[in-house]
Amino acid sequence: HNLWIVTKVVMELSYISLPAPDLEKSKAFFAKVFGWEVGGGSLGGNVKNTNTPCGLSPGSTMTNVTHTAIYLNAIDLDTSMEKVKAHGGKVFHHSDNSVGRSASCEDDQGTQFSLHEANETIRAHAENPPKGSQAGDLFFFSLPVSDEGKAKKFFGAVAGWEFGEKGEKGGVGIVNLKGPDGGLGCSREGSRPS
Repeated sequence: HNLWIVTKVVMELSYISLPAPDLEKSKAFFAKVFGWEVGGGSLGGNVKNTNTPCGLSPGSTMTNVTHTAIYLNAIDLDTSMEKVKAHGGKVFHHSDNSVGRSASCEDDQGTQFSLHEANETIRAHAENPPKGSQAGDLFFFSLPVSDEGKAKKFFGAVAGWEFGEKGEKGGVGIVNLKGPDGGLGCSREGSRPS
């Protein structure tokens, strides 16, 4: 008899990118505040000395980055994009880059996130991210959502996330992440913060 054990895949935070309208000013600021060493990557904003892979995205007419981008680790990008669509989300575009393949997505409420299938060079880190332990490491991430119930259903199905009880001041934590902790945040009026 063959015995198959099916394990639930949980999408960990793979990368976070902060908008930096003036990359040089942002590099200087974060170097002074957290000691970040910034350079390299496709846009020159990769942070080299944090446990959580992160970077600064320079503003330009090409990138038009105006918000913090959260990348979730997708073991199989094609399957993950199909899951997003099957659960009412959208996939806007996908691309190949120096660290793997990625896709810009939106959940069924309009919350933006990206999926990232790491190449062999960084796969081990993407699948087993350490918790932040030094200055400048990501401690917690929060996705703003309009309806926590719908978001829990969507991200539970697509990302394999499990959630704790609703917090006293709102929001709900993701309880099965190995890397930086995270959660879903909802404003008191039920609309995403602007």
